[in-house]
Amino acid sequence: MSVNLDKQKVLVVDDSSENIELLDSMLNEEYEILFSTSGKKALQIAEDNEPDLILLDIVMPDMDGFEVITVLKENAKTRGIPVIFLTAKTDKIDLLKGFNLGSIDYIGKPFFEEEVKARLKTHLDNRQLIKQLESANKKLEQLSLSDPLTGIANRRYFDQFLAQMFSITQREHKPLSLLIIDVDFFKKFNDCYGHYAGDQCLQAIANTLDGFANRGGDLAARYGGEEFGMILADTSSENAEQFASNCRMAVEELDITHAKSSIAKHITISVGITTLEGKPGESIEQLLLDADKALYQAKNKGRNQICIYPPLEI
Repeated sequence: MSVNLDKQKVLVVDDSSENIELLDSMLNEEYEILFSTSGKKALQIAEDNEPDLILLDIVMPDMDGFEVITVLKENAKTRGIPVIFLTAKTDKIDLLKGFNLGSIDYIGKPFFEEEVKARLKTHLDNRQLIKQLESANKKLEQLSLSDPLTGIANRRYFDQFLAQMFSITQREHKPLSLLIIDVDFFKKFNDCYGHYAGDQCLQAIANTLDGFANRGGDLAARYGGEEFGMILADTSSENAEQFASNCRMAVEELDITHAKSSIAKHITISVGITTLEGKPGESIEQLLLDADKALYQAKNKGRNQICIYPPLEI
């Protein structure tokens, strides 16, 4: 049997090799045919290959079709694969049992080629449509979690990610650091150079910060306006301060001209840092409040600064 990656995959499960050969001759021009004469082997093939549809015989010696579909539906990887029963039985009780276990249709034996092709086409077209809808929904979900201007995570995703990392911190008693970053004198920059230049400035800073968030537990997000948030999992205050220093210098090295800045002639950032230690009584609300306090201190000290709240003990 030739394999074509563009074809949809159909797994035929039947203990009769003659039935498999017959179905293969009917279908192999349109579909990639996988096959098994054993229910147990079919389960492994389904998990490894994730076919688009399974044609499943009811009467088999090792596991009957009802047992096979039950295991398929219990496995998260295979439960979404549509199953059509192959049966010489026309007993309504058996057919009803199959539908109750999750089958979508049945094909009677002996096989009538036009019927087989028509039923497969109907269900595989539906399967393809469902996949397209799932893909579109996934893209919409990704868009809903991304900032449209900068392309990095938005505030909604930031909040979700922070909640997840907070739970891990509390469970594993590991530090979690939060950075709130403000672009210094950004309103003056917009007033001087226009909103298009302001957008380009934010995009450049977002890309720079996002480049530093390269571990699985790190996130850079647009927090709001000209503010960015960075979440650093398993990161102490001291390490977060060094991380923030690297980010601050990298933004300076962008060398984005800012003639109206009173502290430099290019864009700079101020950073507030706070850290949880995974101790009882800590909260996300307090984390955000402390990060805001640290940022306020950095701006109050003249901007282009990094401050930690509460201050580190010396």
